[in-house]
Amino acid sequence: MSVYTPLLYEGQITGVLKYEVSLTDTDARIYKLLSWGLVVCILVAFLVFLVSFHLGNSIVKPLKSIIMLTKRMAEGNYKEKIEQSYPYEAGELVDMLNYMADEITKADHMKNDFISSISHELRTPLTGIKGWAETMRDPEGLTEDEMKFGLKIIDEETERLISLVESLLDFSRYQSDRMSLSLSFVPFDELIEKVTFELLKKAEKKNIHLITETTPVVIEADWDKLKQVVLNVLDNAIKFSPKSSDIVITQTMEDHCVSLVIRDSGVGVKAEHLKYITQSFYKADKKSVGEGLGLAISRKIMTLHGGTLSIESEYGRGTTVTLNLSRKQG
Repeated sequence: MSVYTPLLYEGQITGVLKYEVSLTDTDARIYKLLSWGLVVCILVAFLVFLVSFHLGNSIVKPLKSIIMLTKRMAEGNYKEKIEQSYPYEAGELVDMLNYMADEITKADHMKNDFISSISHELRTPLTGIKGWAETMRDPEGLTEDEMKFGLKIIDEETERLISLVESLLDFSRYQSDRMSLSLSFVPFDELIEKVTFELLKKAEKKNIHLITETTPVVIEADWDKLKQVVLNVLDNAIKFSPKSSDIVITQTMEDHCVSLVIRDSGVGVKAEHLKYITQSFYKADKKSVGEGLGLAISRKIMTLHGGTLSIESEYGRGTTVTLNLSRKQG
């Protein structure tokens, strides 16, 4: 590389100064830097490729597993799961799908148990009705007391069938969100007293003492459906309470809230069953009589009223059911 600089004397160019230097070392250094830069770029590109490949696999592999699992679930196979764990959102999605499969399996088991239970519940009264109907068709040899007893059995079993059908109809409305309320101003304390009186005979058969504490209050509610809730909860308390025990029914009022607490000293519910007890078809005791719909329907009715139904239980010591409703004065 050459650089020329003029030499001036009294304004006149008297000569030219030439600077000259070799660029061989500079070119060599530039080529070296370019070579290193190229090598670094190749290494960076390779690292980026490896990271991208790893990230791509971490996304694609879970997606493939998820797609295969969802296909199997669409075919009705909920027993298979994705055992491999994945990081980040893919892992959360896999965990959620596995959880969903477990819940669907449980729901399917409960549905099958329900079908089996309801078939038995329907068969028993129908067998009794059919048997006595055939017996009474030819009344020769039957005494008057036997005739009355047969009619009583037919009447009781018919009432039992009607109750089962009504529960199934309520459940159908509940499932299709067609359950509606007919609101009016309801004296809640009177409703509690009437339900208690209706179940008094059932409680006396087990020598159970119903202790009721109420406060006069009027709320806006559907009398029949709210009565159904209280009746179901109190009936359960009597059913699962030991003989010669107490059931405490306490209704309190605070500002804009009305609470009803029904406390028994019965068998209670195990902790692993408690969170499922208000789900449809669920029964903590598979051998117990009933279709497992009462609490599910009761919770739906309370939700429609803008209230809540909560259950606390200690196995072997008893259960406490609390109904909370908003208070609207008439």
